[in-house]
Amino acid sequence: MKKIVKKTIVGVGLFIALVACSAGEMDSTAKSEAFQENQTHTSNVNSRIAKERAYGNANQGDFNREMQAFANRKLIRSGNVKFETKNIQQTEADIKWAVRKLGGFISFEQQTRNEWSIRTDIEIRMPSSTFEEMLDSVSSGAYSIDQKNIKVQDVTEQYVDTEARIATRKMVEQKYIQHLAKAKDIEDVLTIETKIGQIREEIESAEKRLRRLKDQVSLSTLHVEFYEQIKKQDKEAPNRFGKALQSGWKGLERFLVVIVTIWPIVLIGIIVMAVIKRYMRNKD
Repeated sequence: MKKIVKKTIVGVGLFIALVACSAGEMDSTAKSEAFQENQTHTSNVNSRIAKERAYGNANQGDFNREMQAFANRKLIRSGNVKFETKNIQQTEADIKWAVRKLGGFISFEQQTRNEWSIRTDIEIRMPSSTFEEMLDSVSSGAYSIDQKNIKVQDVTEQYVDTEARIATRKMVEQKYIQHLAKAKDIEDVLTIETKIGQIREEIESAEKRLRRLKDQVSLSTLHVEFYEQIKKQDKEAPNRFGKALQSGWKGLERFLVVIVTIWPIVLIGIIVMAVIKRYMRNKD
């Protein structure tokens, strides 16, 4: 009996030991798997972050390139504004101050007046970079805006084509000049000089067009028209004494005019009266 109990106790002890070892191995395996899973997750997160950063950098690079491309566009900005002001002199002074402040100049100015209003027209040229600020400064003095039109024309393609045409024609001109140096016949010389003259005219025309584009791109144009309504003043009550004096003077003028007109008749009447008086005296 004692042997059976001992064997049972030993068996139970061995079973517990085996279970404990197995649990330890399982716990170790679980920890190992959890560590590996954590490492994998961390690696995936880092990879995702790296991809997002790379994508963000790529987008930032694309954005920077787009902004650079936009900055290199050749744009002609122009506009016109028409508004009413309550103080035309102050508005004109404010506009001219803004023009000086923003580095622009007035290329045209005209003021007209009638019985209803005073009107001023001004054409302003300013650097393209200050166009929006100039527009805001000008419009700030408006009591009521009647009209505002802004136009932006993209002439990049025309600008680039003109530059390329000038460069190409200059290369052709140089080739003709080289041929001219080698020409021996008078006829060939005249033909080449004619060609060079035609190419030079084309180059000068293209350069003139390019200068005009550069001027329009670098300097924006804003036409401003502003006016002030003239209030009709109430007529003052007439001065009765002055009116009576004026009427009497006009009556005297009319009387004198009548006398001057009929002076022959008056003269004849005076003569007749004198004759009658003398006749009456002689009769008495």
